[in-house]
Amino acid sequence: MFKKLSLFVIVFFVSLFFFGCSNKQSKNEIRVFAWEGLEFRNIFKTIVDEFEKDNPGIKVKAEFTYRGYANKLITLAASGTLPDIIEVNPDYAGYLVPKGVLQDLSEFEKEYPDTASDKFFDISVKNFFYDIKKNKFGEGNLYAVPKDWNPDYCIFYNKNLFDKAGISYPDSTWTWTDFVKAAQKLTVVKNNIVEQMGAYFNVTDALGFMMLLYQNGGKVWSPDYKKCLMDSKEAVETFSFIMDLMKKYKVVPNVTQSDQFGGANNDKSLFYMGKIGMMFSGKYEVSILQKKVGDKFRWGVSGIFHGPVRRANIMWGPAGWAVAENSKNKKLAYKFLNYLVGEKTQIAMAKLNWGVPSLKSVAFSQFFSNVKNKNMRKINNLFLAERKVTFQHPINPYISYQEFYSILNRELDNIIYDKKTVKQGLTDAVKAINELIAKNIKEIQQ
Repeated sequence: MFKKLSLFVIVFFVSLFFFGCSNKQSKNEIRVFAWEGLEFRNIFKTIVDEFEKDNPGIKVKAEFTYRGYANKLITLAASGTLPDIIEVNPDYAGYLVPKGVLQDLSEFEKEYPDTASDKFFDISVKNFFYDIKKNKFGEGNLYAVPKDWNPDYCIFYNKNLFDKAGISYPDSTWTWTDFVKAAQKLTVVKNNIVEQMGAYFNVTDALGFMMLLYQNGGKVWSPDYKKCLMDSKEAVETFSFIMDLMKKYKVVPNVTQSDQFGGANNDKSLFYMGKIGMMFSGKYEVSILQKKVGDKFRWGVSGIFHGPVRRANIMWGPAGWAVAENSKNKKLAYKFLNYLVGEKTQIAMAKLNWGVPSLKSVAFSQFFSNVKNKNMRKINNLFLAERKVTFQHPINPYISYQEFYSILNRELDNIIYDKKTVKQGLTDAVKAINELIAKNIKEIQQ
């Protein structure tokens, strides 16, 4: 009992630290909690200024954080002090909805039909529906609306390096073999020193592994989500291919080379410097390249290649906005939520070249698919077309992505550092994941 009381006291005071005592919230104040970076914060300020101008006397108070966002969100939920509007992804929503802390948005959809769920791309909104009785994503009630979305594994390539090597530019008809052959020609080694790498592919990235697994006809979960299937024949073949990219074909940085380059998370910097032929990224990379590369070299982007079975891209998230069930100002929260996901905001975001608009009306407008700049129009439509082959991040109602990735990444590291074979590492990962799923299911049923 004392442990529970102590935990309550800690949670209570931590929640005060984040937002102050909830009793002090004015009836004309809307509170927002989000993880966004500086670019969106600037847009957000404009949105708030316009909203407050159109709604005299209403004030919007926001806290932005990135580090530890999930833990802060859980703390606020546990103490019953969630702000009115919070940024979530489907995994967060899947955790919060069964606890009764997110508001069903049926009334929001009725009041604001222009931002109802049918106005968004299905891929961006589907997993914000959740059926509590079935414990299933994609069905039931709507609990959040999407901000934007991104196919995260399109191929960005250095045209200068391709031209120098006499290689045709990538396109979506490429296969795994075509990718390897091009990467080999783009890799330059002199005196046993790698001067140029064929490609950047973070071999420790589980999301990329899952994308290639889909391309190879594999699956992450059983239909009832109670079993992980990543020890299948297709999974072993897929991660063996990833290891071959590093160890056999030597076209992506190995562990030692990655350390020399400044670590796996910095390998993209080598692309910006013109030292890597290809890298995989999402629409947000366009804005980064425009700033970091400028006129240093010409670059292009292609849809993802084909795998042995099919062409498949993958998307993390997406991010969306939810309303807290305990909000004291739901009507105002709905009104501001409509601003957050409405056309004005999405047009402003489209101009940043950051993500793909989730509102179909904006995506198929002069601000995105029909933008005046010919090159940007081509790029935007390429990303828009990828929705037809893009899979969503494989969330599971019985295990959080933090739990899932913690186990999977640990075993992938064991494979990469030659502590285990591919088959053994994946077998051990699946065993631990399935044991945790069974434990979580048991706790839910109690």
